[in-house]
Amino acid sequence: SPPTWFDEGIYLQAAMNDTLHDAQVLQIAPDTYASTAFVTGGFPFLKPISWSFDLFGIGLLQARIVMVAFILACAAAFFALMRTLFGTNVALASLLLLATFPPLYGQGKNVLGEVPGLFFFSAFLLIVSILEKRRFEGAWLYVLGGLMLGLCVSTKPIFFLAGGAIVIALIAHHRTMIFQWRMIVLSFAAFMIPLSFWLMHQFGNGDTVPQVLGYYANPYDVRDLNAQMFDNAMRFFREMSPMYFLGLLVLWIASYAVRIKNRETIPLAETIAISFAVLVLIAYLRTAGWYRYYFVAEVPALVFAPYALQVLAREIWHHRYATYAATAVIAILVLMQSYQLLFTSWVATHAHRTTSRDIAAYMATLPPESSFYVFNVPAAVIFLPNQNYYQYFELTPI
Repeated sequence: SPPTWFDEGIYLQAAMNDTLHDAQVLQIAPDTYASTAFVTGGFPFLKPISWSFDLFGIGLLQARIVMVAFILACAAAFFALMRTLFGTNVALASLLLLATFPPLYGQGKNVLGEVPGLFFFSAFLLIVSILEKRRFEGAWLYVLGGLMLGLCVSTKPIFFLAGGAIVIALIAHHRTMIFQWRMIVLSFAAFMIPLSFWLMHQFGNGDTVPQVLGYYANPYDVRDLNAQMFDNAMRFFREMSPMYFLGLLVLWIASYAVRIKNRETIPLAETIAISFAVLVLIAYLRTAGWYRYYFVAEVPALVFAPYALQVLAREIWHHRYATYAATAVIAILVLMQSYQLLFTSWVATHAHRTTSRDIAAYMATLPPESSFYVFNVPAAVIFLPNQNYYQYFELTPI
């Protein structure tokens, strides 16, 4: 649990075929395959699932094991980042908020690219923070940072916005930055290694750049973009989940502004993170509006919330008890999130469903030599007893 669904089925198929045919493709008929050009998930999380299939056999559990590892790695990386930036107490508070955040498991247990991408992004931010503390010295850190960023943007196209966030941060910190140009070139070379592999692995010979970019720009073929952007903007004032994200982001931005006003030093990694979150928010307005599309911005906003609360509490209430007030707010948020996680979240409401087990049991009763036709339900393929199947599905309206 939770049960598998459409998008996860596509990613599972890509990993399956990588295991069976050593190519990240989608089978549309026996010995007939389509490229994954229009699949917005890349090898940094599909390859590990493929390796799990190699070791333990093909199945939903074998894929979900990898996703659990990514959840733990993501939490560990954000804890290490916050500890490096603000100390152990803030890091523990951030970890507690993240660990009780229901979407971490709703998005994370399913085979999707958001949590793996956040792991690579947080690892990159951690390396940036270490570099800044070392006065931007250390060739191996530049190489490792370039690799982490390359893996991050190769995981999902939304993380290409990290490039814009880095540019914004470099401009904002240009007076305090030490530009080691040789090291930056070395880091860029390291960045291109996973990106080049992604380009070769993700796309086929018939795919064209304009076609793919056009799909990424408007995958749901939204006709009236202005109306869609207005509807999505209104979600932040009408629906609880977007309102929670917006509240966290406003809190973070306010604390950032207070520190600028007080001429406090702001970490480069935080400027990258907050710029990325704002860019994701803007990009979200152009999408079909699913909450998953701003999740990669909401997690950093949540993780930075404890320190943001401390800053604002000290600014508003100049008293030694200001830290306790911030701690009380964090405790309330943790309790709220914990209740939802345990009783009303996606993973909680589906915790006792046996859909996947029942489908697997039913498929096991079918003759192993059967031929199958799968119509617009790619999640079913993981349960088939063989690879003798044909399928049709629509990724999006275009």
